[in-house]
Amino acid sequence: ENVPVFPKFLISIFAPVAMYFIVVFGGEFYSGNCMFMAVGYFKGRLTALQVLRNWALCFMTNTAGCLIGIWAFADITQVFETEEQREFIRNTAESKEKLGVWISFIRGIPANIMICTSIQMGISARDMFGKLIVLHFPLMMYTVCGFEHALTNMVVVPLGIAYGANVNIGNWLLTNVL
Repeated sequence: ENVPVFPKFLISIFAPVAMYFIVVFGGEFYSGNCMFMAVGYFKGRLTALQVLRNWALCFMTNTAGCLIGIWAFADITQVFETEEQREFIRNTAESKEKLGVWISFIRGIPANIMICTSIQMGISARDMFGKLIVLHFPLMMYTVCGFEHALTNMVVVPLGIAYGANVNIGNWLLTNVL
C-alpha cells in the first residue's frame, strides 16, 4: 500500500539527531541564534553589528556543517544506495527548488517556530533524557508536516543534486535559502 507520508515520517525520526549534537554539545544553530540574538538586541545587550556578525558566522558554519555532513554520512558511507532511495531524494530536492519565494517563506514560519521552541526547551531541560525528548517532537512535527527550513534544505537539495536531481541552483538559493 502506498502511504505518501511514510518516507517523511521515517526521515523525521532521524532528522532531529543533528540538533541533539548541537544543543547537547553547546553548538549554535542559525534559527536559534536568530531568536536569541534578536532578543539580546531588543533588550539593548547587543549591538546591530554584533548580531549581524553572529548571524553571518553561524549561517556560514551551519552551511559548512550541512555540506560536510552530506559528504561524511551520505557520500562516503553510500547509505542511500538503492535507486528508490536516491529517486526519493532527487524528487524531494526538485520539489523544494520549484517552490516560490512566498510559499517557502510561509512554510518557513511554523518550521522556525517549532525549531526555536525545540531549542529553548532543549536548553531548559535539566537532564539528558528531557533534552532529547523536547528536541525531538517539534522537529519531527515540522518534518512530517512538510514545512520548509533553509538549513535542512541545505542537506536535502545538495544531496539530491549529487544524485542527479534537476535543480537550478541559483533559483533554489533565491527562492528557498535567501
